[in-house]
Amino acid sequence: MLATALFLAAAGWLFTGIDAELVPPEDTGVVEVRLNAPEGTGFAQLDAYVAKAEAQVEPMVGKGAVRGLVARLPANFGTSEDFNSASMNVFLKPWEDREKTSLAVAREVTATLAGLTATRGNATVRSSLGRGRGQPLNFVIAGSSYPALAVARDRILAAARDNPGIVNLDADYVESKPQLLIDVDTRRAGDLGVSVDDVSQALQTLMGSRRASTYVQDGEEYRVLVQAEAGGRDRVGRLSTVYVRSRTGELVPLANLVHTRDAASARELGRFNKMRAITFQGGLAPGYTLGRALAFMEDQARARPEVLAIGYHGESQAFRQTGGSIWLVFGLTIGIIYLLLAAQFESFVHPVVIIAAVPLAVAGGVVGLVATGMTINLFSQIGIVMLVGLAAKNGILIVEFANQLRDEGLSIADAIAQASVRRLRPILMTSIATVMGAVPLAISHGAGAGARSAIGIVIVFGVSIATAITMFVVPVLYNRLARRTRSPQAVGRELDAAMMPDQAVERRV
Repeated sequence: MLATALFLAAAGWLFTGIDAELVPPEDTGVVEVRLNAPEGTGFAQLDAYVAKAEAQVEPMVGKGAVRGLVARLPANFGTSEDFNSASMNVFLKPWEDREKTSLAVAREVTATLAGLTATRGNATVRSSLGRGRGQPLNFVIAGSSYPALAVARDRILAAARDNPGIVNLDADYVESKPQLLIDVDTRRAGDLGVSVDDVSQALQTLMGSRRASTYVQDGEEYRVLVQAEAGGRDRVGRLSTVYVRSRTGELVPLANLVHTRDAASARELGRFNKMRAITFQGGLAPGYTLGRALAFMEDQARARPEVLAIGYHGESQAFRQTGGSIWLVFGLTIGIIYLLLAAQFESFVHPVVIIAAVPLAVAGGVVGLVATGMTINLFSQIGIVMLVGLAAKNGILIVEFANQLRDEGLSIADAIAQASVRRLRPILMTSIATVMGAVPLAISHGAGAGARSAIGIVIVFGVSIATAITMFVVPVLYNRLARRTRSPQAVGRELDAAMMPDQAVERRV
């Protein structure tokens, strides 16, 4: 029992120190690249940046694992006034036609794009779960005001630069988006008979764009957009070439009615739980897990008094939700199995002896993950839940047979001793069959091998270690705890003994 306690304590220490992530590295055949340009970049300039990025990656097409690439700008779907981000999908050849994995190609693409000066590119493997696409690290800090959060943001970014595991960390609240603010001189406009609405319409039409009408040709409807040519709206001085009509019908230069000034502000103002928030996005260096990155960000955020709350988005949110729900699922699984065993054995003590093997199996699975250098992820957690049933079967075989021997009149010590010896062969046969069935999963390779190997490693090590230890733990616990229980058929034998005199009298009559 002391050795078992020491083993569980060591496994618990390993579990607290083991890395965690949402899913193990997988090979989906698609690498996603996120390109970030400076704030205020226009569509034409972003198109030029994307062309340079494509020129860097295009030599990889057809010569190795890459079979093609597709770029999209801006990165987000829908209408947008910001063109400072773009995305690029790098499609890989089928697994059997290439030697490099998706993760290796993503690292190569990131290293290739490191030479770009105006943009930053970070490549990640597309997740098959459909969540958290893009940057894996999405961390949110919330507070009472954006200036206060900006102070915490700068300190967190400075600390992240010294962490080699976090790559290209950036925040969505950056006061660097250039803006040209136009103030209307309402007094002069009133003296000249020009309304503010006329000034607004002129600016929107010529400097922006306005839908004036539609026309139909060959069954197709086309929109008519009014806008000045690119050369007529590229500088502030062009405002002197724009005229508005006063009430008297005279044309007044727009430059005589407005004043311009430069300003800078954030591209967007985020919210989280009704509080002002700033979101951090970044990538992970090879070998650095998402759990370690989030733990680092949480420690940095809690050290800043300006941060009142923290949150997650995308893959980081899925990781936190999955990591918290596994313990609930694990507890419910043990509870349901305990109730089923209690109904089967008609006792609340015997299920405790059987379920005592479950922590040993979980500890064995954790030891296997540590020994193979794997992490706690979604698939290894599935394997840990499977161990609950696989580990309980050994105890069921021993306890069930020991109860049968007690019904035959044997003592508790003799019953558990004989049950352990006579059930050794079935336990070893079933355990070896389970382990051998999971070995192909543990040693699998190719596309999706990360998910299969995680489950296989947990089953192989968990069942093996649990079988070796429970052969000693279950008999000891049964010998200790079963003394508080009666033989399963003891009540039936007492009833038969009580009814036998009555039956004898009936036979004599």
